[in-house]
Amino acid sequence: MFKLIPFVALSSVLSVNALAQTSDPKNDNEGLLETGKKLIVEKVEDTLTVTEDESYFTIRASYSPWLVTWEQNSTAASRFGSDAINVNYQIDSTLAHMGRVEIDILDTFTFDFNLVELPEDSSTESNALSALSFGINYTDFIGETSLQYRYTQASFEGQIRGDLNKGKVSTGSFETDALSHDIVLMTKWHIGLGYRSFSYELPQDVYLVKKDSPNTALLSGFVDMDYDADFYQVVYQHDDLFSGNLPITVGVSFRYGIGSMTPSSEIITQVEQSLGQKVINDADASLFEFNLYADYVLYKQDSLESNIRFGYRSESMEAEFDAGSEYSLVTDFETNFSGPYATLNLSW
Repeated sequence: MFKLIPFVALSSVLSVNALAQTSDPKNDNEGLLETGKKLIVEKVEDTLTVTEDESYFTIRASYSPWLVTWEQNSTAASRFGSDAINVNYQIDSTLAHMGRVEIDILDTFTFDFNLVELPEDSSTESNALSALSFGINYTDFIGETSLQYRYTQASFEGQIRGDLNKGKVSTGSFETDALSHDIVLMTKWHIGLGYRSFSYELPQDVYLVKKDSPNTALLSGFVDMDYDADFYQVVYQHDDLFSGNLPITVGVSFRYGIGSMTPSSEIITQVEQSLGQKVINDADASLFEFNLYADYVLYKQDSLESNIRFGYRSESMEAEFDAGSEYSLVTDFETNFSGPYATLNLSW
């Protein structure tokens, strides 16, 4: 941009000299020279102003308390009456702390780092949540289509209790890990298509049934399960769904994905070896996430801006496993993180 300055100045001077040579009156020459000088000064000032206002980096930082609830339900348990295990994971309505840093480079690349922490409950030594995510957004991928990638790693722990209607009770603590990779192509119409690779480790109630009596549990127990899933997603994201003349902007984002989930566990290996046949196949799995929010501008001046956001987010997933051959190991489940939050944003 600075290379335009001598070119503009030279063009203006040449124009002034040419006019001066074609006009003899001295007063006309002086007037044209003064006009040329003013044009040069104005061009230089305009160029310098654009250069000073041009920002190669935009940094945004935010802090957000989130009143989060985790609900994990066994959809398989509802089939087995007195043989079902009533599982309570005991992470309910707890305040988590969220921090985010976002760096925008040349309005082309955006990098963001997010951290969610739920400190361990000192009174019960349970209920801890930690999640770290990193994202990249390339806005000029193909025309007005952007390419988004996100890596998320999360772990949480708490107390778990399994109750049988027959009076048997099992209690203990658990630790759970989740890992995901997301790739999304987002269009200018705020709609995107994507893929998610997901792995999940979870203590889970399981039931062994026979094909001719699928609602009768031959065996039931509580074991560690590992799940690996692939989802194909539809994403919608609009930060300015409604604004109007008020300093309030309403936005929404949601994604829906369907795919398959592969289970693995020591109990699966043991049962299959004992029966000599496959007892569980991949699951039909789905996920649904949404975030509804409203932004209110607190301060906006020059390159500094501050706003506060109030919203509600929910992330849910469920899986229904296909049966085996003569015998099946049933471990269907659904899980959900949800709760309201408030965010204070600052960008410069």
